[in-house]
Amino acid sequence: MERSIINKTLEGALEGAVEGAVEGAVARVTTGEKTQPSKGVTGGDSAQQKTSGQDAVKCGKASNNNNLNSNPKPRPITNITNNRNKVFISSNDENRVKSVEEIKDILEKKIRPSLPSLKVMSIKKIRNKGVLLETSSEKDIMNIKNCKQVSLNGLKIRDNDEMKRQIIIFNVDNNWNERELEMDIIRRNLDIDYSCEKEDKEIIVAKRKFDSKVKGKVNWIIEISRKYLEQIKNKDKIFIGWEACNFKNYISVTRCLNCYGLGHSSLDCKIKEKVCGHCGESGHVQGCTFSWLKLESTPCGRGTDRMN
Repeated sequence: MERSIINKTLEGALEGAVEGAVEGAVARVTTGEKTQPSKGVTGGDSAQQKTSGQDAVKCGKASNNNNLNSNPKPRPITNITNNRNKVFISSNDENRVKSVEEIKDILEKKIRPSLPSLKVMSIKKIRNKGVLLETSSEKDIMNIKNCKQVSLNGLKIRDNDEMKRQIIIFNVDNNWNERELEMDIIRRNLDIDYSCEKEDKEIIVAKRKFDSKVKGKVNWIIEISRKYLEQIKNKDKIFIGWEACNFKNYISVTRCLNCYGLGHSSLDCKIKEKVCGHCGESGHVQGCTFSWLKLESTPCGRGTDRMN
């Protein structure tokens, strides 16, 4: 009986000593104190060491909290330029479309003098249809929208969110016409606030279609307003009629028919003399004598010439 009591006492003392030593070491590491070699302890000493270890841990937590408060995490820097600070400027009359250079000239000579505090970050050309103007603040955007010189010089301004993006919808039934397809996509897939929208055609426009590999089906190229593209971009399917169709972003590459380069049209081509679409050389357009073994795309041929 006495032996069992002694064993339990020793087990308790040993257990208390181990716990006290571990917590004390953790406390010293937390508070940055140097650890001392451990000594033999009794049950009473272990209880005292355990209590001091808990106090040290509390002190360590308090000091860490103070350090966190004294050195707060830096806040992420917000990007000043966003979609709200960009506007699309184009010709107001579709029958008299102004070139990009004409629009830039109007902005520089007519609009900028009337807005001396305007801070322009960049002006980017958008497919020969207009320019994307980026400013440093939303206030500058509002000043441009309220400027009378814009409408007086035959220009119109649209928000960047209104600019349309193109998607391609695969394997759509061939019986759909353009208008019915537009309305069905809007009705089944988009959440429209009609109090803000003037016309449905400003949301989605069916541009063109071409045959699919599936019989009786076609692929449609659709223009959709950017803010409504956000509603469907994470979805797997677009619902049309009784079907769910796959879709993805569609990017069309402009090709010049004067120099056969990519990324611009013949209206903006800087090469004066037209080149042959067969070999990429100037001096002739028809009757090319190049062998069929030397046939290659014009941009690829120019890239090879530069490398050589």
